[in-house]
Amino acid sequence: VNNDSFSGRKRLVFFGFTNCPDFCPDTLNDIGIVLEKINKKNNLIPIFITVDPERDTVKRLKEYLSNFHPEIVGLTGTKEQIGEIKKKYKIFAKKIMHNKNKSDHHDSHDHGAYAVDHTTIIYLMDEKGKYLKHFNADVNNASMIKKINEYL
Repeated sequence: VNNDSFSGRKRLVFFGFTNCPDFCPDTLNDIGIVLEKINKKNNLIPIFITVDPERDTVKRLKEYLSNFHPEIVGLTGTKEQIGEIKKKYKIFAKKIMHNKNKSDHHDSHDHGAYAVDHTTIIYLMDEKGKYLKHFNADVNNASMIKKINEYL
């Protein structure tokens, strides 16, 4: 998969990981809602790129994303490939080793041996993969739908 794989369609790109306890599933649910309500649905492809390629295999991504909108494409790769795409999108991601003595809301979720702190921005890209707009974590669905429709 490369930039040309989605040629002719705008992209809604989000980075996350399948063991994420809250933000990733909430955002993927929101992306599904947005996809159902935008105009020209066939002109936009949602892409979820893992920041945890060690655990997020193709099979794991497929299983995980089956819980969300069926149009969402899951991408993984080698550590190097994911590192390269994170640089292009200016994504921060850092492993946080699980600490049983630390008490926070993440402790109730089984991350495995670690969680991953990461940038929580959704990117809207044009048909050639060039940046158009981004949406912060606090954007509401109505605002995102309105802005995406302006670009479609």
